[in-house]
Amino acid sequence: ETATLSGVRGSISVTNGGVLKGTGTATIVSVASGAIVMPGNSPGKLTVLQSYFQTGEYRPELLNKDTYDQLAIGADYVGPGGNAVILNSGATLNTVLYDGWVVNQGDQFRIINNLSSTAVSGTFTGLTEGTQFTITSEGVNIVFSISYVGGDGNDVVLTAINAGKDPTPPNTGVMQIVMANPLIIA
Repeated sequence: ETATLSGVRGSISVTNGGVLKGTGTATIVSVASGAIVMPGNSPGKLTVLQSYFQTGEYRPELLNKDTYDQLAIGADYVGPGGNAVILNSGATLNTVLYDGWVVNQGDQFRIINNLSSTAVSGTFTGLTEGTQFTITSEGVNIVFSISYVGGDGNDVVLTAINAGKDPTPPNTGVMQIVMANPLIIA
């Protein structure tokens, strides 16, 4: 089941088989094993005011250095001790290059903006600090490195090691007009 968050909610638990997406705000989000979080509406930002606990999958989409999915977490974090961002054992990262993507060497993507003063607790499975990994889209390989101390010192940031762009030409036909003007078509 997919839930799209577009307003403000309290605590949200995303259970096995569930998908949470949207651009809304929640107080606390807990992502179970087998569940997926996909911020935005391709792409966009999902805000978590206090704490984020992940055991499942985080699937951010990247278009370019200015347009990509992000979790903004911890602006109202008040917990004594502990951390606002907790990546439990089994937490996975499945980064997706969004149609029309362009990535330049050195581009940085702050996929988790940790607004609290606490560090990120844990790492994504197989992706310790500084690990490099490859995303392949339409036969093009882009290598990224991951940092859990990026941005202002406690954010999860992906840095592009090489450059590339989507080899598929953008849709300039009728579908693009429909997507850009849904009210006119309706």
